[in-house]
Amino acid sequence: ADGEVAWGSGERKRSFANFWFYNEWVLEGRQVDGEGNPVLDKAATEAIVKILLPRIAPEKKWSDYKGMKKGRAWLGSVAGGTTWDAEMEALVRDKVRGELKDNTRLF
Repeated sequence: ADGEVAWGSGERKRSFANFWFYNEWVLEGRQVDGEGNPVLDKAATEAIVKILLPRIAPEKKWSDYKGMKKGRAWLGSVAGGTTWDAEMEALVRDKVRGELKDNTRLF
């Protein structure tokens, strides 16, 4: 149907990678550095910033936060009544609900 993302599409694969990076960070104990920024590698930082930036700060440009240091600092500074962690949890919940709703019953 129009607007749907196919299972094998690059967009869907990137979306799952973003959630995987977040889940890995959660399972490893939600580690933060001395400045309160999440301890993430470059790939994880960039993936998470890419998915959250349009949701939290749509007026910001990705190029301003590209890279591990800037991206981690941005994630650690997210404010406005939320945290990047809470936003990722909401995205995961929304994604799971959407996937469950879109799947047909097998039995």
